[in-house]
This record gives sequence, C-alpha cells and structure tokens, in this order.
Amino acid sequence: MATGALQTDYVAMPIGTEEEGRAMIGYTTDPVLADVPIDLGVSLALSAVLEDPNPVYWDAELSESIWGARVVAAAVLKAFFCGLPWCPGEKPMLGSVAANALSLPANTLINVGAEETYHRPLRVGDWLTFTEQIVSISEKKRTALGRGFFITTHIEWRDQDGELVAEGNNVLLRYTAE
Repeated sequence: MATGALQTDYVAMPIGTEEEGRAMIGYTTDPVLADVPIDLGVSLALSAVLEDPNPVYWDAELSESIWGARVVAAAVLKAFFCGLPWCPGEKPMLGSVAANALSLPANTLINVGAEETYHRPLRVGDWLTFTEQIVSISEKKRTALGRGFFITTHIEWRDQDGELVAEGNNVLLRYTAE
C-alpha cells in the first residue's frame, strides 16, 4: 500500500518507497478498452499533421484492395492508447497506466522512449484493448531533470476479437525535480 499520493488534474500518483515500487515488477494491468474505436477522421488528421504521404491511408480503394479493409496510420495507436484528455465528470488516466500506479519516491513522470511492433495494420472501426506490464525499474539515477527511476513496461494491444495487433516496450522516467 502506498505511503502517500500526489494528486494531479488527471491521476493520483502513489508516492512510496523503492521497495513498494519494486514489488510491482511483473504487475500487469487489467485490459483497458480504448475510449473510442479507431476513427478515419482522427487518422487522416494525424496523417496530415505528420505529412504522411502513404497512399494506403488516403485512398480507400487502394486500402481495400491491399488489406481488405480501410487501414490507418500506425501513429494513431498512441492517440488511442492515451485516451481522451477530458470527459465530463471523469478524471481519465493518461499515458502509462502501470507507471502511474507504481508507488515510488518520485512525483513526475515523463516518457523517454518507445518501440512498437505491428502484427497487422490498424483498421477503421477496431476497438483496441491494451494491457501493460511493469518489466523493470532501475536503481535511482541522477538525471538533468532530477533523481529518479527508469521504468520499462511492455504493452500489448488487441482488437475486439482478441487478436494481437501490436506490442511494444516503453521507457519512462519517474523523478523528482531538483
């Protein structure tokens, strides 16, 4: 049990001991359903911002002929992983669910690296569910931002049929600014 908690606008980040945090290595979240299904409009807007010229994202007939469905840019995965930034009457959990649940003596969380492997394209209408597992927590390190811990998590995204769509590793820094 956490010895304290830091309340932000979005999450209550447990503040506790290194031992409490390390006891969570191996912890896997329950499946989290995305707030909304994969959406063509969001995908096209993101592809436009990124200036992604891949014709399969822009041409419905080409997408259907190659993939048998309308597919969207892989970058959309992160938009649906983070959830909606606001919802009436709710305080959504943004970003890493597992790292936000860790009890550690540090009060700020920042993403420092991520890599994903896609097992198939994301399709318009997919309802994604993700799970996240805490893989490792570093010893306390001094960084330019402050002293803290590098946390590695493994994430799996599945579609509405349970098919593994993508997976990846994420590295976060949980620190206290100096």
